[in-house]
Amino acid sequence: MDKRYEQLNYQPCALLIKDIEHPEDCFGNFFCNHQPHEARSRLWELFKSWVFKEAEAGITDDIEEMLLFHEHLKELIEAAFVIHMNNKAEI
Repeated sequence: MDKRYEQLNYQPCALLIKDIEHPEDCFGNFFCNHQPHEARSRLWELFKSWVFKEAEAGITDDIEEMLLFHEHLKELIEAAFVIHMNNKAEI
């Protein structure tokens, strides 16, 4: 676990120690809060905001929901990384 935690902490880590031990739980949390079609839509809104420097008025969710999506997406990416490293260590 030390190497995984060290690699995650290169940047601020959104995962708790218990999530590093059981990263698969983060997937349930993410999809409980964001259905796939909603996640795709929010990700597209984030991309458009980045490309066009602002999202079109009336299309984006409110800022709180977008921030929550961003935080959940970070956790999902970190959990996927931990699972990847666990699988790599088993080989």
